[in-house]
Amino acid sequence: MTIHILLADDHPASLAGASVILNNAARGRLQVAAYADSTDAMFLALMQRSFDLLVTDFFMPGGHQPDGLPMLATLREHWPSLPIVVLTSLREPCALGSILGLGVKGLVSKRAEPGELARAASQAAAGRTCLCSDVQRIMEQRYTHKGAWAREATTALTEREQQVLEASRGGLSARKIAEQMQRSERSVQRQRRRAMEKLGLQADAELCHRP
Repeated sequence: MTIHILLADDHPASLAGASVILNNAARGRLQVAAYADSTDAMFLALMQRSFDLLVTDFFMPGGHQPDGLPMLATLREHWPSLPIVVLTSLREPCALGSILGLGVKGLVSKRAEPGELARAASQAAAGRTCLCSDVQRIMEQRYTHKGAWAREATTALTEREQQVLEASRGGLSARKIAEQMQRSERSVQRQRRRAMEKLGLQADAELCHRP
């Protein structure tokens, strides 16, 4: 049986590379049926037809729809039975645990070998959780059992943290964000700091240019 995949990534080279890997794997049982280069395009595709699996980048800024943890929460709310494999460069255990706590079936580092993406896609489509070896190693160093991952879902960004994060990615200073959102600058700085901590980001440069 062919597994029809929606592949989403805002980097054309990554989109093309992942497509080749998936289409050439599992003796042809994996097939990329549609592509999305933004969260807006991804949600539109999901509303237009059904898929067996979603493989998506974690960070896809720039659209009207959210990316990151809020994106995953929205996917779980509206497509609860859709298996999801997430591609990410994050290495912070708390952030990875938050992703897994939202019901993601596969989690693959962008440092992973090509075969690990195909394996995660096949396993996720079959209803099994699959981590690439790099993510597995990071998680085993932090958690003693998989059930602990779910607790990290409580670190998901709040609505205000997400708003501040998106504005910061657009290059706005804390003062500008405070003026636009009619909040105090101190409040904005606190919300940005909390959002960055939850996502394992260390500096504003990572916030604006995270791959």
